Amino acid sequence: MWQDRREKRYMDGGKLEELDRLIRANLDYAAAHDRRGMTVRPPGKRKTQTLNEPQASMVMVEPLLRWLGWGKGDRPDSLWREYVLPRGGRADYACRVGDRVFMTVECKLPGANLRDENTTWQACGYGFFASARFALLTDGLTWIVYRTNVEQDPRGKLVRKIDLRKSSSREAAAFFSFLSMARAERNFPSRTAASSQRNRKVSRRTGKRRRASLSCPEFARHLQSVEKQMGERLLRSEAGRNAFTTASGKRVRFCLSSGKGDVAMFNIGVGHLDDQVIVLVDRAADRSWIVPADYLAGYLLRDNPRGKSAWTPRVVCGPDGEDALWTNLSRLDALNLTVHRHSPGHA
Repeated sequence: MWQDRREKRYMDGGKLEELDRLIRANLDYAAAHDRRGMTVRPPGKRKTQTLNEPQASMVMVEPLLRWLGWGKGDRPDSLWREYVLPRGGRADYACRVGDRVFMTVECKLPGANLRDENTTWQACGYGFFASARFALLTDGLTWIVYRTNVEQDPRGKLVRKIDLRKSSSREAAAFFSFLSMARAERNFPSRTAASSQRNRKVSRRTGKRRRASLSCPEFARHLQSVEKQMGERLLRSEAGRNAFTTASGKRVRFCLSSGKGDVAMFNIGVGHLDDQVIVLVDRAADRSWIVPADYLAGYLLRDNPRGKSAWTPRVVCGPDGEDALWTNLSRLDALNLTVHRHSPGHA
């Protein structure tokens, strides 16, 4: 049943006819460039020209995005090609509402295996690091939408999927209207409008600063810096929302701080010490400490007569540039965190 009356305009005759024409064009184009005809020979040329992803996306994906309202009228920048991500890499397309990314689009050649784990990770990773709400993966025929703000395996983020070869025009219209620019503008306001309500709440809490979050651009730079430091890519882990693993199996845990002034306070549990590397990120994400887990465990578990399972240590940054770790009772003089300090962009 059609749920949102405001989207009925995508079901009228004119829009359906245009959508049906675009779908038929995609099917014809894919049939002309199947596995037996992925190369074409330009007239008078001996060498063949191979169909590539930019060409396929321009012919099969971009027209449907414009049908949804992206990049049209007085908002040409709402559809951005080759969108540069904060941590590096480029998304094929980014659908933007104001200064925020509503959805990233990753395009593949017709007939590509969209269920491949690396392909799914790539599409969802682009959406995550662009702070987008959705990530769209498509080969022009099959369209898959993932939600990127769910902290779990990308395969568990599936929102909806459609195969244009097996769907009617009305089913396709119901699917695509979910991603329309009109709907995004209603439910995904610009950064300025979205932050105004949060700013009013923060202004009531005098003396407190906003805690670092996984979605802030500074944290993305920390991820990139840690990857350079370790020489391996960090992948999301099911062990927790701040947990990552490397290709070689190393477990990395990010601890985000709260606190005021030059004091950064962290919550560390026994389970965190089972990881191999702990990254303590300051509340403003302008510095962090990459510390081996056994380095911290040697001090937190050494004097633990009550069998504590959690600690709230704090890092105090002294005026002389030395970083000292304090427990609830005493300063751990032997635990020198200065050599572990790590600034964003530094490797």
